Amino acid sequence: MSDSETRQKILETVRQMLTEGWKAEDITVRQIAARAGVGIGTISYHYHSKDRLLSDAVSKMMEALAASLVKEEPSADPYRRMKDFLLSISEMSIQYYELSKIHVTYDLMQGDYSICYTIIPLLRDIFGAAKDETAVKLAAIQLITSLQSILLKKEAFLMFSGLNLDSAAQRDQAVDILLQNIIKINKGGNEK
Repeated sequence: MSDSETRQKILETVRQMLTEGWKAEDITVRQIAARAGVGIGTISYHYHSKDRLLSDAVSKMMEALAASLVKEEPSADPYRRMKDFLLSISEMSIQYYELSKIHVTYDLMQGDYSICYTIIPLLRDIFGAAKDETAVKLAAIQLITSLQSILLKKEAFLMFSGLNLDSAAQRDQAVDILLQNIIKINKGGNEK
């Protein structure tokens, strides 16, 4: 098996464990190695730490979710599709909160904009021809980094805004306000 195939097998094993309902803190490298049929040293070689491996697994899960949400129902309202996407990502971030903190911190510090690229087609649908490529990309960064920031510091956000992101209804409200504000700013003050 090639290094790439081994790495993918390890990642897929962790993704399956998380999908099966395993809590991140309960997963051990030994369990991952046994299920993937590789040695513990192989996991360390490819991922350097359990946190990095779990973060990569959550990242891949979010990317797959994002791709499926962006591609579904192209005739549907782009605002609704964008909001559904943001809510799904938010829900996954809350579900895997400790891992998401690691992942989001890494994204912000390393400048990983892969999730931003995922929403560009939806933003193009929302803005139409009114915005050039650079403006659409900047709107994507505004939206994603704002969401990442409030999810990363959800306790501080609760104290600041009064919105509890652990509550689905209040998370919906926060995402809706964030999305409306960013669209309004980027449309020059016009409503959605």
